[in-house]
Amino acid sequence: MENISPNGFSVPIQIEYLKQRNRIINVLEEIQEIFSTVSFVIITTNTLQCVSNLAQLIAFSSANTLATVIEVLYISINATLSMVSIFYNAGQVPKEIHNFSKILRSHYELKAFLGFTSENSLVERLVFEEKTFMLSGCELIFYEKTTILSTLGMILTYGLLILNLNLNSE
Repeated sequence: MENISPNGFSVPIQIEYLKQRNRIINVLEEIQEIFSTVSFVIITTNTLQCVSNLAQLIAFSSANTLATVIEVLYISINATLSMVSIFYNAGQVPKEIHNFSKILRSHYELKAFLGFTSENSLVERLVFEEKTFMLSGCELIFYEKTTILSTLGMILTYGLLILNLNLNSE
């Protein structure tokens, strides 16, 4: 799409790109419908696993240090990488849709700069209408790249709270 000249960016080509964007969004909606609950359960399970491992590491590290550290690191790294991969890959979706729309808009701007008149204002309005789409887990957790650090901070915070409860009970 980036290699099309302003002269070649006619209404049929514009409509074809709009159809492609619409197909992509429809596929993403189907993916969201199928995997929303499953991904939410996976993220929740991995988060709870990391929190419990952090509490286990802190609470039982004095008993058998090496074995506890190895077990906790193995399980925590596995759970964390799973969560990070979900957030990172699902976070690419809004970025790619935005890039697609940005390229379409730049073609319209280039046509306007070169003095080509608008052939179909309805198609232009559809192109400039930004359709953002974000994958989520049950509409509770929205998968963005920025959520990775928030989730890791939450795991650390709740792990320390569990440790604090454990120390208070002793």
